[in-house]
Amino acid sequence: MSSTVTSTPGVQAGFSHPRYQTGSVARVREHTESIQSSLTLKVRTAEGDVVELSLDATSLRQLEKGSARTSQGSARFRSSSESDTLNFKVKITGDLNDKELSDISSLIQSLETGKPLDSSLSSLDAYKGSFTQTHSVTDSRVTLYA
Repeated sequence: MSSTVTSTPGVQAGFSHPRYQTGSVARVREHTESIQSSLTLKVRTAEGDVVELSLDATSLRQLEKGSARTSQGSARFRSSSESDTLNFKVKITGDLNDKELSDISSLIQSLETGKPLDSSLSSLDAYKGSFTQTHSVTDSRVTLYA
C-alpha cells in the first residue's frame, strides 16, 4: 500500500480533508438570543405629588443542536429553553386624587399604544421618561473530527 500526502488550501499538510475521512465526527450548534428592556417614568402633579415607575424586562432564548457519528452508529440531540423576567417598581410620594390617577393612567395608556392623548393632563405639572432596549444574538458552531 502506498500513502500520499495531500495539501488542500486551508488544511494543514499531512492531513486529508475532513470530508473524506471515515473516522468519527461531532457537530454542535448553539443559538442564543436575548432582549433586555428598561422603562422609567417620573410624573409630578400640579399639587407636588411624585410618581416614579420603573420596569425592567429580560427575555432569553437558547437552542442547542448536536450530532455525532462513529463507526458504531450515530446520535442527535436538541435542547431549547426560554425564560422571561419582569421587575416592576412604583414609588408614590404624596396623596393622589382621582383626577391625578386618571391622568397618569391616560399617560401610561398613550405610551403603551403610541396613540395621542384624548384629553389634557391638567392635573399633571411635568413628566419625563426613558426607554432602552438591547437585542443580542450569538451563534456558534463547532465541528470535531477524529
